Amino acid sequence: DLLSQVGDPQYFSSTLYPMVGSATFLFTPFVAQTLEEQGFYQVIGLSILSLQATIVLVIVPDLWVQLLTLTAYCIAKSFLYTGFSSFIALNYPIQHYPQLVAICLTASLGVGLLNFP
Repeated sequence: DLLSQVGDPQYFSSTLYPMVGSATFLFTPFVAQTLEEQGFYQVIGLSILSLQATIVLVIVPDLWVQLLTLTAYCIAKSFLYTGFSSFIALNYPIQHYPQLVAICLTASLGVGLLNFP
């Protein structure tokens, strides 16, 4: 039964999260198409809406809703990182792209580490 496997932390960390997390690459073409047709504001708006949906869904204690929350989180992650990378690539010279990405991700790491004392 899927429900009994999903409740197992080992199954979640070794199977379910890598499968759903890797599926974010399936959303990347849609994000790129949205970037081309609508611009960055649409992608940022969709990212914010997806993150808000994730926050609301985390509150519900049902297991199937938690799986939906994981999917919403992965969609939000794909919107966030695709928009971030394309914004840097389009607005700054390409020779500075690796340094800018490294600086931004290092700053993100620093903020993320504040959650874990």
